[in-house]
Amino acid sequence: MKKALIAIVAVILIATGIFAYLKVIDQPLKVEEIIPEQPLVFIKMNNVKEAVDYLKSSKFWAVLHSINYDKITAINKNLIIPQQLLKQIFEQMSSPDSQLIFDNFLSQEIAVSVYPVKLDYIDITAMNPIDLINVLNDVASNVLIVTRIKPEAKVAELFAGTFAKSKNVEIKKEEYEKQIINSIQIQGTNLFISYVRIKDLLIFGLGDKTVKRSIDVYNHKDIALTYDKNYNEASKRYLPGANVESYVNIFKVLYAVDELIAGKLPSGNADEWNVVFDSFKGLTSFNLSAAINEKARIKYSISFQKEELNKDVAAFYLCEESDNESLAMIPSEALGYMWMNCLDPKYYWEKMNGELSNLPEDKAQASFAQMQAIESILGLSIEKELIPSLGDEFGGYLLDVDLTGDFPLPKLALFAEINNKEVFNKVLAKLTNNPMVVLQKEEYSGTEINYVSIPVSQDLKPAYAYIGKYFVLSADLDLLKKSLDVLNKKSPGLKEEAFFKSVDDGLSAKNRLTQYVKLDLLLERFKKIVGWSNDLADKKEKERRAFISGSQKRVSDMTDTIAQAKEDIEGLRQKEADFKKEEEGLIAQGLPTDELKARLAVNAEGIASREKEVAALIEQRDGIDKDIREYENKAMPITSEQRRIYIDEVINPVFDALGSIKAFGAKVNTVENSFDTTAIFNIQN
Repeated sequence: MKKALIAIVAVILIATGIFAYLKVIDQPLKVEEIIPEQPLVFIKMNNVKEAVDYLKSSKFWAVLHSINYDKITAINKNLIIPQQLLKQIFEQMSSPDSQLIFDNFLSQEIAVSVYPVKLDYIDITAMNPIDLINVLNDVASNVLIVTRIKPEAKVAELFAGTFAKSKNVEIKKEEYEKQIINSIQIQGTNLFISYVRIKDLLIFGLGDKTVKRSIDVYNHKDIALTYDKNYNEASKRYLPGANVESYVNIFKVLYAVDELIAGKLPSGNADEWNVVFDSFKGLTSFNLSAAINEKARIKYSISFQKEELNKDVAAFYLCEESDNESLAMIPSEALGYMWMNCLDPKYYWEKMNGELSNLPEDKAQASFAQMQAIESILGLSIEKELIPSLGDEFGGYLLDVDLTGDFPLPKLALFAEINNKEVFNKVLAKLTNNPMVVLQKEEYSGTEINYVSIPVSQDLKPAYAYIGKYFVLSADLDLLKKSLDVLNKKSPGLKEEAFFKSVDDGLSAKNRLTQYVKLDLLLERFKKIVGWSNDLADKKEKERRAFISGSQKRVSDMTDTIAQAKEDIEGLRQKEADFKKEEEGLIAQGLPTDELKARLAVNAEGIASREKEVAALIEQRDGIDKDIREYENKAMPITSEQRRIYIDEVINPVFDALGSIKAFGAKVNTVENSFDTTAIFNIQN
């Protein structure tokens, strides 16, 4: 009985082991498990069909289809080739053959990996076409493409059918490490594309180098990307469920470029490159990921090693997050809003002083003298008093754009954190102590508001006030009152607004930077601004034409006047000749000529006066002619009708399509050794 029990347990264990082994064998091969380590660049697209279907069902895609490209190319012939290319893309994407290829070969995962290539520094512009092709071939041969295909996809049949009728293409097969590599070679060249299928992954490369290396990875003879420490650290920053994942090894790219150009640049350019190179020190990788759906997200991250960062950029990457108190004063109807907490005045002051010190001595002394003059006017030290009075936070919000006046007027407010109001008030007192500026005061909700009335506009009253720890400068008095109402809970703030809440995935939490745009409404304002700009252009064009027409009439009238004056001069010259003939007769008769000489003098004065008048008229006419030519050269590059076509057929439809993005929010954070920026979109197609 005991032996039987042991036998049963042994059978169960063996069966379990076999089952577990088969499950492991049956697991799909990850793309990263077949791609070699340490790429310069790696890009992967997941759930491609889902993303493409979403794009094709979007309002933006519909607008691209609906644009009347024939009208556009009739205006601008330079757009014919892009228009034809776009048309071909639309046709190819909708063709049955393309759809079949896409469904079988490109609808799941696609990955592209780029590896370093050894190149000597060369002037591409001086190369002959053959050498250029060889260089491009070397670069492209270090690119690996992997796509996940459907199990039923017939790869060999597809390529055989595609190239069967071509006499210039030869298909070869080669066995490598028990895998069959297929090569498609263009006869008469060294160019060939290789591909191999491993399970449900199809691997491509120009040449066979990267394909063979991928097979080595599969056979554990080379190291896979899954074991790349730098990539694994960076990939932790990807958005969950991202459709697009991309990675750049900044360290390897930087050193590849440095190795390529080291010692081969002119001294001036080499110095510039060294500055750029130093600014990137300590940065290890850049990655970007995107999720494409109704609540689309884009995130990019820059990973770094703190101890290796260049001191000039370290402060930027290492700035800490903080609470955002400014949100408490932003009205709910704001179209746009931005806040940041890493604007270190001391850093930028020292940076500016350093750059001024590097100027030629005479220019440096002049610049420092100007700063001393400013300090004398303000009555304080910029470095010791003004700079410390300024905080690190800065931002602003746009409430609306007023289009009821003669020109668009943004209802904008800017704010900055102030550490020392007493010092800052000294600056304000100096700036507002101007007889041309009549500063008025009003108390609202316990806060003093200072404002200026503008005589040319009843609605424009620039104002400033302290709200909490912020100095707020507004284009209009009412904006400050709205902010105070929000702060005092008398009206709703942005945090309570529905669209802000829809993208508030950490926007109102601790951050380094926060941005928000109510995009659909902002684009509506942009449409009106475009319309206003077009009306202004029409008005200017009418004025230009009226000026040219009026000036041409003046030139015509002056030409007639000049011609008449010249006729008058000819008449006076004829009279002069007659007088002289008469004078000769009087002299011959011994008669007095005094009266005749007086008449000759008057006639001569008349000629001189008329000639002077003609010269002045000609000079004036030539000046007007010059003005006409200048105004003719100021003609709009396209007519009013053509502008209207652009606006109606392209600009407004694109704005309408982008308006499907109801709200956009972005935040910046520093998380451990990574600088992260995340954007969130509320899309309603």
